[in-house]
Amino acid sequence: MEAGSETFIVAGILVLILIFLFKGVKQTFQRNAVVAILVLIFLPPIFLMWAFVELFLDKPEKVQKVIFIEKEKD
Repeated sequence: MEAGSETFIVAGILVLILIFLFKGVKQTFQRNAVVAILVLIFLPPIFLMWAFVELFLDKPEKVQKVIFIEKEKD
């Protein structure tokens, strides 16, 4: 193999990894945004591992809205 074709293959693999990691990063923010931001700022390698693991987990459930209704006091 020539040096040019090896570079092309490595670049393609890196692009695929970035695409898959983007999906994992998206799921981390959907699951718990505050923790994801803190881990991203203070522990980036841990965040990348978390994003990789998220690729294999189920998608987080949609946000559920909870409404509290107060009873009128007589």
